[in-house]
Amino acid sequence: MSADGRSLRVATSGPQAGAGAGSAVATGEGIESGNGIETGHGIADGRNGHRVPLDHKELRGVLGRFATGITVVTAVGRAGPHGMTANSFTSVSLDPPLILVCVKHTAVMHTALLEAGSFAVSILSAGQEHTARYFADRSRPRGEHEFDMAGSEPGPRSGAPILTGALAWLECELAAVHEGGDHSIFLGEVTNAGRDESVGALLFYSGGFHRLETGDI
Repeated sequence: MSADGRSLRVATSGPQAGAGAGSAVATGEGIESGNGIETGHGIADGRNGHRVPLDHKELRGVLGRFATGITVVTAVGRAGPHGMTANSFTSVSLDPPLILVCVKHTAVMHTALLEAGSFAVSILSAGQEHTARYFADRSRPRGEHEFDMAGSEPGPRSGAPILTGALAWLECELAAVHEGGDHSIFLGEVTNAGRDESVGALLFYSGGFHRLETGDI
């Protein structure tokens, strides 16, 4: 149940699967793999149907070949505002307007999202690599001082911080939570959104940050 008393649908869908298909920046407690593949799982060998054990390092490298944007997810839990760098984010539906973000069970953001029942997503612009690194740094300040280095304004619908200079942003109400291996998949219904078409995008690819400037498109 969210902080405002609304009941949330928590569902388990199928076998435990990877939570962050883009592999990479991910759980909000450091830059690490966003996939939820567990030891002992395997992949089918098409020649004989046998399962071949997965090499986690190799799998992370494979998933890292999928280029993604970078977001900072924010929510205001009982401990105050909190931010998390994540690339395990995607659109789901236009009608109704739905997005999802995957968060590791042990991340501070996991608790904050459940407590808040709403959140914001700032999609980072080309010049915000330092912001992405900051919100993935375990040693950053927490509580009221966490957002001192990053300009932000509280979202008018969610109250969650929206980062200044972002490429785009969304505010969401938490619609459902699904289990996905060692992550939870948070489904959000978009209530507000905006964008800045004058700036380029920050990308994450093959373990590193890259810039896509407006002139490159």
